[in-house]
Amino acid sequence: MVRKCILFLLIFLFLVSCSYSKHKYPNERDTVDSFGDGTFQLLGGYDANGQNKTLTLFDMSKNAVEDVVANDIVDYEEMKGFVYFIDDQKRYLLLNTKQNTVSISTELDSYTTEQQQIFKSIHQ
Repeated sequence: MVRKCILFLLIFLFLVSCSYSKHKYPNERDTVDSFGDGTFQLLGGYDANGQNKTLTLFDMSKNAVEDVVANDIVDYEEMKGFVYFIDDQKRYLLLNTKQNTVSISTELDSYTTEQQQIFKSIHQ
C-alpha cells in the first residue's frame, strides 16, 4: 500500500511539474517566438496576396483590437534581456523582456550607443 502511495505521489508530482509554464500567455498556433513571460509574441502569417510570409509582433495583454504592436517585422535579435526589432516602415522597436515594455522610434538617436550598434548590426 505504501508503494502505491509513493508511486501515485511521484506520478502526481511529475504531471504537475510538466504542466508548469513560465509563460503568462500561452503560445498561439502561429507563434514563431515569444518573449519574457509570453506577453509579447511574434506570429507568422502571409500578406494580403497570400504570397509573402510576414511576422507580426503582438501584445497578448491587450484586447484583440489593440494587440498589434508592429506589422511586417523585417528582422529581430534577442540580446541581454532586450529584443531588437526593425519593421518594414523602418521603425526601431526595443522590447524590454523583464518589464514587458516596448519603445518605438523612427530615429536611432532615441536609443543608447550600444543599442544603436545592435540595431545597425541586425539591419545589414
